Amino acid sequence: LGETEKALQTLKRALKIQRQIYGETAPSMGTALSNLGNVYLDLARFDQAIDCFERSLNIHVTQFGTKSFSAAEALLDLGLAYEIK
Repeated sequence: LGETEKALQTLKRALKIQRQIYGETAPSMGTALSNLGNVYLDLARFDQAIDCFERSLNIHVTQFGTKSFSAAEALLDLGLAYEIK
C-alpha cells in the first residue's frame, strides 16, 4: 500500500497543477481524474473512485459528446467501480 498511497499523492498534485493551467473542464482533467479514480479503486475507496469517474465522464461528455470514445471509457470505469463496490 505504500506505493499506492505515494501514487495517490502524486496524482493529486498533478491534478492540482493541471486545474491551475488548463481549467476544470479540460480533457486532460478528465484523464487525470480517471487515473486518480483507478488509484482510489486500488485502495478500496469506492465512493471517491466513483466521484472521480463521474467527474471524468462529465468532462469527456462536455468536450467530446456522449458518443465519444473517451466518454465510453469513462462509463466503463464508472461501471467497474459500481460493480466492485
